Amino acid sequence: MQIIPVECKAGGNVTSASFKRYRREQKPGIAIRFSQLEFKEQEDMINVPLYLADRINTIK
Repeated sequence: MQIIPVECKAGGNVTSASFKRYRREQKPGIAIRFSQLEFKEQEDMINVPLYLADRINTIK
């Protein structure tokens, strides 16, 4: 069983010190952030646009 941390940001500022610290300390295999930004895969995080939130099962 894998725990996947998820963060949702509705505003334009997607910076989150606590989410970044959690990823650094706990080192999850993947983390997901829903925001207004475009889809983007990073080393340990996937940014998913809010309008695709209902399709998260098909993304990865």
